[in-house]
Amino acid sequence: MAMLEDFRLKVFETVARKGSFTLAARELGVSQPAVSQNIADLEKELGRTLLVRKRGEVALTQEGQVFHEYALKILGWYSSVQASFRDGNAVRKPAVRIGCDNMAARLVLPALISVIRGVDPGIEITVLPENAPDPDIRLSFSVPDGGREGVNSSGPSRPLSFNAALSFVPSDTFASDPLCRLLRNTIEEYLLG
Repeated sequence: MAMLEDFRLKVFETVARKGSFTLAARELGVSQPAVSQNIADLEKELGRTLLVRKRGEVALTQEGQVFHEYALKILGWYSSVQASFRDGNAVRKPAVRIGCDNMAARLVLPALISVIRGVDPGIEITVLPENAPDPDIRLSFSVPDGGREGVNSSGPSRPLSFNAALSFVPSDTFASDPLCRLLRNTIEEYLLG
């Protein structure tokens, strides 16, 4: 666990991602009652129900979905602060390196950069060619034979979904970063929206 992290946010994010109190407890290395208590405390403090509990599964309520977006951003900020002060007291500017193909650069990258800037305006963003070594995130589109690409009437930068598939592949080290989860969720919402 990160030194600056609010454990309740980490618990909430893990439960939301895993869809289960038990699986979240296992990942966090705590008991299932500890997970339940953290969620109950968070819901009490907010005065809102964030999760719908079903037999062995949980799902986000509408308010839970909104809170989840904020939790991912806050956890991303915690991660950025920690990265800035890692390796002794040397302050480093947080950075993300994105390798992407031309279609992803044209259709998704502007929205992704906007999200990154919303999480941390000071983050250094480097855009690399698709085949560059060791990016934090690799983005590429694949359009199978017979598929088409284009834009729909809701805006020039929102891709059509005619059999086009966006591949979002984080590096092993970046995959556990809360910023990575925020970016993945944002891309999914953007493409489905």
